[in-house]
Amino acid sequence: MTSASKSQIIKGNSNNMKISLGMVDNIGYKSAITSEIFSIDKTAPVIDVVFDGEAQNEKYYKSTRVATVTITDANFSPELVEFITTGPNPRISKWEHVAGDNCNGKIHTGKCSYTCKVYFEEDGDYTFSLKCQDLAGHETVYGKTEEFTIDILETEFRNETCQWHLTTF
Repeated sequence: MTSASKSQIIKGNSNNMKISLGMVDNIGYKSAITSEIFSIDKTAPVIDVVFDGEAQNEKYYKSTRVATVTITDANFSPELVEFITTGPNPRISKWEHVAGDNCNGKIHTGKCSYTCKVYFEEDGDYTFSLKCQDLAGHETVYGKTEEFTIDILETEFRNETCQWHLTTF
């Protein structure tokens, strides 16, 4: 046998699928079996953001504000997440993996999620948004731009330049 051709449609949306191929010719000679592992990813990541804290006058916060960011995806990579912020630089924790159905820690599923916390700790005006891409190239944008002000420091009045003149009548 000098050549052979066969097409096979593989359906699914799964990681770590294995395909193996071996051949036997008409006389009974067998080829070595070769295998390849591959993934089919048809879904984009899902982004969820939950902020803590109670606003004063709609957008003012008098303490540190924390955003808990959760991204659910089978083929997540923290390097492909882009936080889009203005204001003082927030502190971002490491990502933590939460195993989904049938996840063994190495082969992830579409139910796996990844969570980090974004800490807004300094006084200032902030905007916050994000976008991410998975290893298959699917991109998701958060779709909102959160605007808020952190005002932790109490107002201080200093009378250093005024001179008071009291006159009695």
